[in-house]
Amino acid sequence: MMRFLEAGETLTGLGRIYGVSRDRIRTQMRRFGLSKPEPLSGFTSDQVQQWVDQIIAGDTMLKTAERVGMTTDMLRDYIRKYGHDLEQVKLERSKHRYDGKTYSNWTVISGSHKTLNNNQVLDCRCVCGEIRTVSLTNLIGGATTSCGCIGYFSRQAYPWICETTGETVISTSELARLTGINDLSLHRSAHRTGSAVDAKGNLWVVQHDKGITPGLARPDTIVWINHQTNQQLIGCKAVSEQTNGSINTIKWYGHRRKSYTAKDGSIWDPTTLDQIT
Repeated sequence: MMRFLEAGETLTGLGRIYGVSRDRIRTQMRRFGLSKPEPLSGFTSDQVQQWVDQIIAGDTMLKTAERVGMTTDMLRDYIRKYGHDLEQVKLERSKHRYDGKTYSNWTVISGSHKTLNNNQVLDCRCVCGEIRTVSLTNLIGGATTSCGCIGYFSRQAYPWICETTGETVISTSELARLTGINDLSLHRSAHRTGSAVDAKGNLWVVQHDKGITPGLARPDTIVWINHQTNQQLIGCKAVSEQTNGSINTIKWYGHRRKSYTAKDGSIWDPTTLDQIT
């Protein structure tokens, strides 16, 4: 009973809790020599500061109030009494409301909830390591499920290899873009003959061993090794710059732990940082 009174509860409110009148509560207090404490004197400013920090970190008012054994109205009174702006506390809490939550392949980065052009957005990390700003509506509604890596690696994108130069290209669409061959014609060739010839007379052959479940190592942590020269490069971007090859093609081979053959004939094998001694 005294705990409720120290927390700021009134005699009437205490009577409702115990199902008796406030006069009955007063009588019992006299019987045991108890007196009503000063209002909002049961907790110190340091304790209230801890509550505020917990709320800002993402706790709700109700959850915090239940944990310390008081009503939400009493909790608000304590917060105001010790000089905290209740509206500012709620505003700070909104920045952490979605911290660490996972939506499809996105994980919300701590403290990233903000408003941009009247839209609520969050910084999220995809399972592949890519960090992007995502609309809260699209995130919760499922309109966006990844940065594009999942759909990119799951669709039917068979790689091609040039028998003339040994160069590899990630997909039919990518080959069409690089060679200028009509995309539809190239797709038909892939299904009918499994090969195509570009304007320079180079023979391209489609590889039908694409059906490998991709790993989701971050492209910037994959280590590529050229066993011909013993050269090592960290990240798909570095290999792309070194070989002047398509970054998407290199990512595709890196995720599948498959050797990549560059335009100059060099062969690069992917591994990860923890496998390098």
